[in-house]
Amino acid sequence: MVLNDVNQCPGAAASGAARELIATVQDGLKTRVTAARRNQAYSDNLDWADRLWQVRKTECTRAVTSSEVPLSLVLSMPAR
Repeated sequence: MVLNDVNQCPGAAASGAARELIATVQDGLKTRVTAARRNQAYSDNLDWADRLWQVRKTECTRAVTSSEVPLSLVLSMPAR
């Protein structure tokens, strides 16, 4: 969901660091996860979501929409 949000913000998706992060996330989401790596994959996904949300908050000029509010609340929780 965060990846889609960032991709919809031209300003957020335009920066070099954001493009690199987006590419990393897209590649990671295509990777098949074995049972032994499942916990690490969950951790990676949460980290990517958090990093993408920071890009969304700082580089996207579009206001947070009502559909993004739950996402915002979850990603702002300390020590998920």
